[in-house]
Amino acid sequence: MVRRRSVRVAQKQKLEAAVTGVSKGKFKTAYKAAKALGVSKSTLYRRKSGRLTRAQAREAQQILSRSEEKALIVWLTMMAANGNPVNHSFVREMAEEIRQKRLVGVNDEYATLVTYPSISQSWTARFLQRYPFMKATLSRSIDTQGKIHCVHGGSISEAVGSANCH
Repeated sequence: MVRRRSVRVAQKQKLEAAVTGVSKGKFKTAYKAAKALGVSKSTLYRRKSGRLTRAQAREAQQILSRSEEKALIVWLTMMAANGNPVNHSFVREMAEEIRQKRLVGVNDEYATLVTYPSISQSWTARFLQRYPFMKATLSRSIDTQGKIHCVHGGSISEAVGSANCH
């Protein structure tokens, strides 16, 4: 039985191949590319005209930006590689820390101009849907003494700083 995620990834790859095939002249028309590769004609036409994927279009609605999520992944991977347990509540706390880094230049001790609602408990599940490879990292801590050299000192500030998201 084929897993659903595998089917979606295969469809994405076919769609990307169709878009590049049409743009490079491999297929004369988008219709022929859609028919040959078995992808939706309307989706192919929209992508060819420059429309974004659902994930790209909804990125502005996410709690963390793409670069902030990458910084979180780096930091969580370092924690797990050092043998520290990483659970869902810890992931939420770290995401909150990263999000608060945005406010350093905006808010000060005299005025609070921007506030965010707290991150919900279901956010971690959605985060893991976007990055399924992190499930193994969160399910158990990895004992790799001496195998992975930690580039960062282990602090969230350094991990966030290394991903260029402030």
